[in-house]
Amino acid sequence: MNKSSSILSRHDQLVTMSFLKYKLGYTHAKIAELFNVSVMTVSRMLKTAIDEGIVTISVKIAIDVDEELSQQLKQKYALRDVLIVKNNQYEDAITTVSKAAASYLDMVILPRDVMGLAAGRVLSHVLPLMNLPSIDRNSDQFEVVQVQGGYPNLEVQNPTTTIVNFVNRFGIPGHLVLYPMYASSEDSAQMLYQQNKEDFENRWKKCTILLTGVGVFGQDNFQREESLLSNEDIKELETKGVMGVIFGRWFNSDGQYLDCSSNRKVMSITPNIQKKIPKRILVAFGDEKLTVINVLLKTQISNIFISDEKTAKGLLHM
Repeated sequence: MNKSSSILSRHDQLVTMSFLKYKLGYTHAKIAELFNVSVMTVSRMLKTAIDEGIVTISVKIAIDVDEELSQQLKQKYALRDVLIVKNNQYEDAITTVSKAAASYLDMVILPRDVMGLAAGRVLSHVLPLMNLPSIDRNSDQFEVVQVQGGYPNLEVQNPTTTIVNFVNRFGIPGHLVLYPMYASSEDSAQMLYQQNKEDFENRWKKCTILLTGVGVFGQDNFQREESLLSNEDIKELETKGVMGVIFGRWFNSDGQYLDCSSNRKVMSITPNIQKKIPKRILVAFGDEKLTVINVLLKTQISNIFISDEKTAKGLLHM
């Protein structure tokens, strides 16, 4: 194939690559090896084959998407993409939204993507449902990076545990932040971050996808449940007008990260790196989160949104 590919016309190469991919099930890496080109070249040529009508794809997914609501929210917040799934009377919202998020990620994740992963109840449900159809198992085609510290409790909702389970299932590289989400003091946080700055930031800057949920400041908040905040931290956040938390960083009603002790103690991806990641995906739902979701979408801290129709309708009325 290496010799003959050089004399194939461009059209014939597109047809052959498409046949190998979609009929014979060859991976991008295998096709790249046969044609003696890079994996990225294969990805671009397969996309060209779709754009030129050589390949037509019919996608069947096991979720019921509300296209109208998706488009309305996309326009309202000027987002990159929105996926709103219809609520199902036979399953709870977290299952419905998790299935939608897993299906979306399976469709958009490509070889060489690097996904930054935060914490959250929903995300711990999403990752076990993913299949990564475009990724070669046991090869360095796709990586997962932890973007905030974990919890002392190693249950499934801990981001460290979620990542370890995920990368072990697929045999893909995973990079952890082996520190608590909040250091014991501001001085300790600064020292730990400086010691690990090059390693952390180099990995975070490579992220092409950033996946997160969002927390609301309240009694059911993760940080309170795991006793990660002192009484002084909580009082300061209340005084500062806290609204919610994302990547372990607390923000106000304007979507601004607060100047507070908790944010100076956090071991987490920095705002400057966050905003440069192309696909910043927020997976969130529920009446209690409408206000914080609205803030995050208005300020474009996240530019891709996955949720259910009940939440979507609530946002459209805000």
